[in-house]
Amino acid sequence: MSATVAAQATPLPRGVIEAIVGLAQLSHIRSFSLPFHDAELWVGLISAQVKRAAELNLEPFRAMALISTGGPISGVHEGNVRLDLQMGGFVSMHGGDEVHPADVFAWPGGAGLDPTAAQAAENLSHAVFHTWYRERSSFCKCFLTTAQDIGEVAQTTRNEIGEWVQYQSVDPNYIDALRITLPWNNREIAPRNSSSIVDLDW
Repeated sequence: MSATVAAQATPLPRGVIEAIVGLAQLSHIRSFSLPFHDAELWVGLISAQVKRAAELNLEPFRAMALISTGGPISGVHEGNVRLDLQMGGFVSMHGGDEVHPADVFAWPGGAGLDPTAAQAAENLSHAVFHTWYRERSSFCKCFLTTAQDIGEVAQTTRNEIGEWVQYQSVDPNYIDALRITLPWNNREIAPRNSSSIVDLDW
C-alpha cells in the first residue's frame, strides 16, 4: 500500500457518497472503515445502521460496524458531542495511522495501491492488505481509491465514479473460505454462518 497521506481535505462527490451509502443496503456488507469527514455520508450510513439494527434486533455497532479513521465528523461527532448516538446509531472514532479493515474500506486520503502487486494479487484483500491479510484477518469486499492506475484485480470488478474508483469482489462471501486459526490468541475467526463467531464478526 502506498505511503500514508493526509486525511480527506475536500468533500466527496455526491456520486461517491451515494455509492457508499448504497452498499449499506446490501445484507452481506456489515462494516465500513472510512477516513472521510462528510456529514451527509455518515448520516446516510447511520440511518442504514439503525434500520439494520432494528431488523436484526441487535445493537447498532454489532448490526453494522461504522468506523471513522479520519477523526471527528462535523455535524455527527465532534469531540464529546455524540450526535450519532442521538440519531440512534454509533460511529467508532479513530485517527492517526491506524488501519481498521472492514467490508468497505478506504485508505486515508483515498490513496491507491501498488499497481504491480495489486495486479498479481489473488483477490481484493490480498491486493489491499498484502500477503499477511489472512494471518491478520484483514479482509475487505469493497475498496475505494482515487488512483486510476491500479488496473484490474483478480475476482474483482472495477467501477469508475468520476475521479474515484470502486473495486468490489465478484463473490461477496469469498472471505469466508480464507479465515484461518490465529495461533497468537488461540481463537478462530470463523465464517459468518458458523455458531463459533466471536466479537463483532466483521
